Amino acid sequence: MTTPPDFIEVCRALVERFQASPRVQRGETGSGADLAMKDSWGICISRHPEWADACEP
Repeated sequence: MTTPPDFIEVCRALVERFQASPRVQRGETGSGADLAMKDSWGICISRHPEWADACEP
């Protein structure tokens, strides 16, 4: 039986990868980037093949 990956280590690796990614951009609302409504940073990982492994169940 395979041991599941450690949740904390998986999260740590994803955070480090996010922080190093050139794909990070301002979060958007339906009307675009509006810092008064949403002050965040993100990556739409489903749009980028290099993040496909992070989308797997």
